[in-house]
Amino acid sequence: MKRNVRNRAQRRAGRRQLHPVARGLAAFTLIGLVAVAAGCRRTVPRGDKTAPPKPGPSANRNPGVEALGTEGGQVTLSDRKGEWRWRVFAKTIEAHGDVARLAPAKFEFSRRQTIELTGQAGRADLHFDTEVVVLQGRVALEAPANRTSLKADRVEWRAKNGGLVATGNVAYRRGTAAITASRLASDSGLTKVTFSDDSR
Repeated sequence: MKRNVRNRAQRRAGRRQLHPVARGLAAFTLIGLVAVAAGCRRTVPRGDKTAPPKPGPSANRNPGVEALGTEGGQVTLSDRKGEWRWRVFAKTIEAHGDVARLAPAKFEFSRRQTIELTGQAGRADLHFDTEVVVLQGRVALEAPANRTSLKADRVEWRAKNGGLVATGNVAYRRGTAAITASRLASDSGLTKVTFSDDSR
């Protein structure tokens, strides 16, 4: 009888001693889970101040960008009011900051939904921050409304004044009249034209 009472007392003491051990294991497990979760949330060391890469501004600053990549397609540069628009098609398109570079390029320029210019060039650079288009390499333009054409080594168009500046081996033709020069300044429709340097 005394032995049975002693055994029951020892079992109760063992159960009482088990509770602190179980509590310790549970606390240790909880601390481990919190540490793992904290490690998952902070993937960059505290001392690393590297900022995430910024998105390409070309696609964000102008709503007309329709394609940027190396597989070809088209890029559109336009104002927000729809007053003017450049549409450029190319086999290769590259993004360099605020500049889209297309080569070889075919393009059309329209003002108030009327096409004023069509043409092609070895390369076209569309500057979205300054709204400038630079055409280089055997540039050939045509103004279908007045049967006028222009060829040059380089042509630059600026939205600020809406005009064209052509340089290098400039050849202007309107109807049967043909003029060559080293520089030409004109409106986008090639109607108001000024020649300089060695025009003849």
